[in-house]
This record gives sequence, structure tokens and C-alpha cells, in this order.
Amino acid sequence: MTFNSNTAYLQNWENFSLLGNLMKKYSLASLISIGVSIIGSIITFIVFLIPMIAIDYDSVDAIYAATIGMGGVAIFFTAIVGLISIYRFVTHIQFLIQLKNASQSTGDLNLNKVYKMDLWSIIASGLTLLIMIIGVIILSFLITSIGDMDPYSAMSLYFLSLLGFLFVILIAFAITIVFQILSVVAFEKWGQNIKATNFRNRNAINLVDGINFMKFGKIILIAAAPISIIFSYMGIIAFLGGTVMFQIGVMKTGKNIVEFFDGYGNYISTQGTASPQISNINTIQQPMETRPNPTLNPNSFGNPSSGNTTIKPQAQEFCPFCGSTVEDRNTIFCANCGRKLV
Repeated sequence: MTFNSNTAYLQNWENFSLLGNLMKKYSLASLISIGVSIIGSIITFIVFLIPMIAIDYDSVDAIYAATIGMGGVAIFFTAIVGLISIYRFVTHIQFLIQLKNASQSTGDLNLNKVYKMDLWSIIASGLTLLIMIIGVIILSFLITSIGDMDPYSAMSLYFLSLLGFLFVILIAFAITIVFQILSVVAFEKWGQNIKATNFRNRNAINLVDGINFMKFGKIILIAAAPISIIFSYMGIIAFLGGTVMFQIGVMKTGKNIVEFFDGYGNYISTQGTASPQISNINTIQQPMETRPNPTLNPNSFGNPSSGNTTIKPQAQEFCPFCGSTVEDRNTIFCANCGRKLV
């Protein structure tokens, strides 16, 4: 097993560790936002039923109280989701900045493409939101301006405008998804390169698995649009399922990025100074069977005065966690997976 030949990864392990932590924070905030939205919708629906019950008893006070309560619950949960959304946006911007730094410091073209596609997806999302706001304003204006028209012409104009508005939103949303998919594909290529050069590392393997979760989540989101046209409730379920799967993939990927590059950091910390080791990083993990096997003399271990050049065997030949060979018996952490050797 060998590390990536590009020593920039080793030198910039802290940037990637921070990148993984930002991914975990963003994913956690997104999952909390989804959970809060679902809970808020359920509670709002329950509170909405109270006025319906109160109407049967013809209680004006109960109807008034239930209506106020329903509005209060909706505002409360909307405020929470709004605050979480602001946090997600800030975290996403931090992620983009860190991703740009990582791509520039390593010169990795795949990471650079991930950064560009993710940036364009944010721009497309912003344009989608702007189109929605403008569309609502235009539709509101139409409602007030078609009062003098005959009912048939007024309804025709309104529904044609509504369909055109929905079509534009659908196109903008599709463009956003395309940019996000291209970002995930480039991210997967980067992960495959890491896995190929670190094929014994458990975190490198799990890194690709996490990215696959992200990819399948986006595929489900694409399928959610046509499903929602035919089966509205199934479309909502597909949308939620795809979103949750994508965010789980983001969290898994971030976790394994942190663990993988923290392994680099642990290795560097045990060497005192990283510079002398970086130049030889590709040779420290050769398979045991390719190294010469010295003849061992149990009577002359550690006795330089005997003139015997026999080498004392390593205290730990293989890492018990990832199976990589350990060259230095004084090493505290595995140079491959970063775990502490027993």
C-alpha cells in the first residue's frame, strides 16, 4: 500500500480535515431541518383540526383560540427552520472556501470541478428563488388586473401564466440538480483516486461508499419530479428519501475524510518534523514479503559491540486495524489509517 504520490495531500491534511468537519456540520444541520419541518407540519395539522372540532360545538372562543394557536405553531417552526437554513448557508459558503483552498493547494482538477459545479448550483438555486418571488408578484398583479375581463378569458390568462411560471421553476430546478450531479461525479472521481492509491485503508474505501450515497440520493431526487406529477404523495416521499440519503452520504463522506487525513496528521506528529518523511512517503508502506528477511540471532539482539549486524525484529509488523506494514517499531500511530498501535 502506498500513499498518494502528490505530497501536497500530506502537507495540507489539516485543510481536508476541516473540509470533512464542515461537511458533517452541514449534513447534521440539514437533517435537523428536515426533522423539524416534518414535526412542525404534523403539529400544525393537529392544531388545524381543533377549529374543525370547535365548529361542530359552535364555540367562537375555541375557534379563535385554535386559529391563533395554529398560526403561532406555524410561525415558531418556520422561525426555527429559517435559523437552521441560515446556518446551513453559512456552513456551505465555508465549505466552498475550504474546498477552493484544498483544490488550489493540491492542484487536483477533480476537486476544482467540485468547487465550480457546487458554486454554480448555489447560483442556480438563488436564481430559482428569485424567479419564484417574481412569479408570485406577477400572479398577484394578474389577479387584481383581470377583474374587468370576462371570466373565461381571465381564468385562461391566469392558468396559462401559472403553467408558464411552474415550467420556468422546473427548468431552473433541473439546472440546479444537473450542477449538483456533476459536482458529485467529480467528487466520486477524486474519491476513486484516493481509494486506488490507498487500497488497504478502510477510510479510503468508506469514503467512496459515502459519495455513492450522495450520488444515489441525487438520482432519487431527479426521479421525484416526474413521480410527483403522477402520484403527489409518492413524489413527496421520494423527495424526502432522496434528500435524506444525500445528506447521510455527505455525513459519511465528511466523517471518512476527517479520519483519513487525520491519519496523515497523526503520522506527521510522530515523526517530529514532516519534511524528511514526505520525500519518502511512497516507500514506507511496502508489503512485508518484498523486503529482505534478515537472519535473526537471539543472542546478539541490541548488542552493537558483538559486531553482529543482525537487525532486531519489529515490535509491530502489521497494523491490527488496516493490515499495513509498520516499518518503525517506535511508531505510535499507523502511517496508513492513523490509529494508535497497541
